[in-house]
Order: sequence, then C-alpha cells, then structure tokens
Amino acid sequence: MIALPVLPQTGAAKSVHRATLYDAAVFNHRAAVERLLARDPASVNQGDAAGFTPLHGVAGEEHTAMARLLIARGANVNAANREGTTPLHLAAYPEMAKLLVQAGAKIEARDHGGNTPLHAATEHPEMQDVMAQLLKLGANPNAANKAGETPLDVALTRQEPAKVALLRRHGARPGKAK
Repeated sequence: MIALPVLPQTGAAKSVHRATLYDAAVFNHRAAVERLLARDPASVNQGDAAGFTPLHGVAGEEHTAMARLLIARGANVNAANREGTTPLHLAAYPEMAKLLVQAGAKIEARDHGGNTPLHAATEHPEMQDVMAQLLKLGANPNAANKAGETPLDVALTRQEPAKVALLRRHGARPGKAK
C-alpha cells in the first residue's frame, strides 16, 4: 500500500501520498494512517482538488476512532473544501457530529450557499438522528441560507414529517414566505 519511497519527491508524489492517506483514513486502516502521518505530518490537512481532507472523508463514516486520531494529529475540524463544506456538514452519524463539535467544529459553519450542517443533515433522508444530535448540541433551527431557507423549509420541501416535527419541537420557523 505504501509505495512512496520509490516515487520521486515531486508534486505527483505528494498527490499520491494525500490520496493514499485519505483512502487509508476512510477505510479505517489505522497503522497505514500512522505510518503516512509519521512521514508527512502536514498531510493531515492536505485536500484533494476539491479541497476534501482526510477528516472530510472520515466524517461520513462511523470511524470515530480514526477521526480522533486525525484530530490528535492536527486535523483542522473547520477545514472547508472549495464549496465551503466542513467535516461537520458531512457528519453522517450522531457520534461523529458530537466528536467534531467537541473538538471545536463550528456548529453554525456556512458553506458557499449559506447552508449550515443542520441544513445538510436535513437534506438527507436517513440523517434525522444527526439532526437531533446537532440540535442537542445547539444548532440554530432558524438559520437561513442565502436563499432564505431554514432547515424547516428544507424538510417541508422534502415532505419529511418526522423531520418537520423534530425541527418544530426545537422552535423552528419557516424562513421563506411559506
């Protein structure tokens, strides 16, 4: 898996190293991640062409131990990709969201469309538990994106009554004239 010693020390080698670190982290290969970070500690925050870092990749998985390792090695929990998306926007499991917030992730981080992590979780049908966790951690249910939409607007548009009820229990109001 680690062929870097035979690669020339060029930008291409750095790119392969970053991709390998990203993949090792996402596939939860702790030993490989530790070896790669020992060689290049700064790579923990190197993004791909779209700006996704290893922590972005791990955020969508249930690998909280890997996320803890990356954070302990200096991963920026508020790193934004080219669309302004942070790892918290991608958190697909409640414990991952909690870990990221406890490590300093901004719960009201905005992507380039003004969407918060709560907006992002509301857009995915299977992420009501992440929404509940974000709300428990203090996410603003009335945060409006650049289009004026709140998470409640998203849930109403998607016709997801359980999410609508969850948001309303937390004081959510529609943002646009609905």
